[in-house]
Amino acid sequence: MAITFVAHLGYDIFAWLELDLLREKPADEDPYIDDFFIVVGYMISICQCVTSWYFIKTNYVGIHIWDIPKDNDPRPGMIWNFANQLPYIPALTMVKISVLLFIRRLDSHSRLVKYLVWSSFAVVIGLFLAVLPVVIFQCHPVRYIAALNLLTDIMVLSIPIIITARLHIPLRRKIAVCIILCLGIAATAVGLWRIIVLVQATMSKSQGADPTYHVGFCSSVIEVNVAIIAACGPSMKAISTRFRPRLLGSSPSSESDKSAYGAGPSSGTGFGSRISRFSHIFTKPTSRKRTSMYSTANGRGYPSAPPAAPVDWPRANVGSCDERFDLRKYTRGTDSSSMLYLTDDENHLGIIQTTDISVGYSIESVVGDGSSREGRVVNAESIVQRAKRSSDNLYCVYYLNHCTMATNYELPFQLSDPSLLHFESFIGDKWVGAKSGKRFEVLDPGSDKAWASCPANAAEDVSAAVESAHTAFESFRKVNPRQRAKWLLEWYNLTVAAKEDLAKIVTHETGKPLAEAYGEIDYSLGFLWWFAGEAERIQGTVSTASAPNRRIFTIKQPIGVTAALVPWNFPVAMVLRKVGAALAAGCTMVVKPSPETPISALVLAELARRAGIPAGVFNVLTTDLENTPPLSEALCKHPLVKKVTFTGSTRVGKLVAAHCSHGLKKLTLELGGNCPFLVFDDANLDQAIEQLMALKWRHAGQACITANRIYVQAGIYDRFAALLKERTAALVVGHGAVAETTMGPLTTPRSLDKATAQVEDARSRGAEVILGGKPLTSKPGYFFEPTILSGMTEDMLISQEESFAPIAALYRFETEEQAVKLANDTSMGLASYAFTKNVDRMWRLLENLEAGMIGMNTGNQSAAESPFGGIKESGYGKESGKDVAINEYLVTKTGTLTIEGQY
Repeated sequence: MAITFVAHLGYDIFAWLELDLLREKPADEDPYIDDFFIVVGYMISICQCVTSWYFIKTNYVGIHIWDIPKDNDPRPGMIWNFANQLPYIPALTMVKISVLLFIRRLDSHSRLVKYLVWSSFAVVIGLFLAVLPVVIFQCHPVRYIAALNLLTDIMVLSIPIIITARLHIPLRRKIAVCIILCLGIAATAVGLWRIIVLVQATMSKSQGADPTYHVGFCSSVIEVNVAIIAACGPSMKAISTRFRPRLLGSSPSSESDKSAYGAGPSSGTGFGSRISRFSHIFTKPTSRKRTSMYSTANGRGYPSAPPAAPVDWPRANVGSCDERFDLRKYTRGTDSSSMLYLTDDENHLGIIQTTDISVGYSIESVVGDGSSREGRVVNAESIVQRAKRSSDNLYCVYYLNHCTMATNYELPFQLSDPSLLHFESFIGDKWVGAKSGKRFEVLDPGSDKAWASCPANAAEDVSAAVESAHTAFESFRKVNPRQRAKWLLEWYNLTVAAKEDLAKIVTHETGKPLAEAYGEIDYSLGFLWWFAGEAERIQGTVSTASAPNRRIFTIKQPIGVTAALVPWNFPVAMVLRKVGAALAAGCTMVVKPSPETPISALVLAELARRAGIPAGVFNVLTTDLENTPPLSEALCKHPLVKKVTFTGSTRVGKLVAAHCSHGLKKLTLELGGNCPFLVFDDANLDQAIEQLMALKWRHAGQACITANRIYVQAGIYDRFAALLKERTAALVVGHGAVAETTMGPLTTPRSLDKATAQVEDARSRGAEVILGGKPLTSKPGYFFEPTILSGMTEDMLISQEESFAPIAALYRFETEEQAVKLANDTSMGLASYAFTKNVDRMWRLLENLEAGMIGMNTGNQSAAESPFGGIKESGYGKESGKDVAINEYLVTKTGTLTIEGQY
């Protein structure tokens, strides 16, 4: 029994560690309903402690409650026994309910967690309702609840295990936490023995002083109290915080001071001003303002104000906070004027007028260890206050709840204009965070290191962005086309000026070499220039009808709010190609960038803001990989969104089409490629190799129009393979920021795994690896060797799916008819390439190859003036090109006019 007691004690303590790992509840958080479950459960358990102590002291087991009136001389312990048994199950139930509700708030957007929590909640409540009536009429533990109690323990413990598995923490830490919780489940199972002993002792009405019985009973009493105090510590701390403001300091001494502090109904410092906030406990709050207990001000900012409260950076949950910051730029926002400043004491910071904000601070210098650095940025998701005792003095302690940019990350590059960088979503004209407060990291593929974080917006954040775009559309649709063209050209000029900084960001988001990043930006700029001209070329028609007195008119108008779901491989080009056409047509847009490359889209938003593009016309909503499906679905299904454009995989494109079908939305899909590259005997081999080198190895093969299957006619096959191997072996693989690098890493670790699997599949089916073939483990990041496979067949994975990796797969063919058949043997039809000097053959290939774009003796066929799009399962609709791209964002109206008195 002693071992069982220790096991249960460890289980309760580690349950608290697990909850604290998930997320410590801020000390000033308004109470929720689960907080009050904890308080009530704690009071009940205290009563149980008292009655249990007396019950054990009297060494009494008890009889049925209905026998008490019949007993002329009931033992004194009888009533105490009943008083002890009654609160046992309610106290346990309240602990489990509070933990379930707390977990639900930690991961409020996961359907799986939602179902697990509420099903566990139902089981716990059901057990309580089933057992309580028996306890009321019976003075000993219920015999058959052991299995059900174990079931609820397992259900409550399994949910944190599931959440832990999805956290962005080291694998060894995940395993350690899960093992600890599994041990807790095992300890609960061992506890069944204790319950059996209790039942046996009770049913036998033993009156002796059995040490095993006493240890077991003490364990059952202490377990409930340890669970309440330990497992729910963060919530109880939030309750206690509400009752101690007056102990920490005083309110402003005058009305003028109150005005300076911003004091009022929402920022009072006493109990009376806070008690009204308890009305939120039964509803889930959305975005409440938090004001400080002090509403402190800097004496330099407000001459009549007292000195700012000292700020001590906590060491928990915010990474390394040893550095102190000198912030000289105010926050961007309409309702906050907060800023941090370095006080005379190097160990503390002062805060001017704390508010709940979600903005980026620009840091001009970072002071720490006697050094200063430029260009660092801190994201203040929320400013939270705490109280802390230092020696004999009580003072208010403030910290940034999400100061990850300040404490965990260093920019791996220097910018000429650091103010370009933002790490919040852009909605309207504001930089905002997610309602949930969650964030995700942006990794450098070349080093596998995080260098920024962005809001992990969820479906609940979509409406704000769409409504902002819809409000802007009502006026933007009426703007003169020439003015829209001017804005696009100004955006073009600002992007040209920021090209160097933007290229660095693209390199550290995607991994592509700097030279390729510059090339992408130059390519992207063409869309702004082209669509600025297209804005004034939107024309209707007038035609004569069959009836002599009628005329038919057509006019074109912007369709409305549009949504763009863009990929990570060309983050600048994909945004500007879509938004350029939308703005030229008079539409507004909400862009959801890929989780891998959100920063470049936010830089484009900043440049658009500087170009004078009205607020709400261009919005950027960032999110992580987990929230991408529900957020994208919410965007596609939002009734105010009238058109969606998506670039990505065919599988996801089909899901997007299904979502848009609910509202019959206009949709443009640019999907997978699996593009064939045909080289005939009469081709100029040097030309074909030169074009293939740029097409295949650009961005490590991560382009939708890259050459996936390379078909070479038998007469030149060996020579072509040798030339390709010679040129490819000269590639320099490395970090994109290194000047000598000619091929960077893959952007995601998922791509690395897929490439490895495809090479192994080809090798196992008889292909020969004539160059490369494996990941580069000697380098940090997601590097894969440039790989050439020979002797490929149609049953291999690479033949059937996009590789999106630096893998050149060579196939041998004999005749033109065979080559066309092999090239068309795919469900996709984005692009095809053919190299031959036979003009007749080239014309036949143009007509017979099943693809939306045909490269004839060239591998570069994408430009702003050229329609871009595929057929078959590569999607539909066109992006770029004359008329066709802008028409995707227009609706055509037909008007018929009858003329009277026609002669």
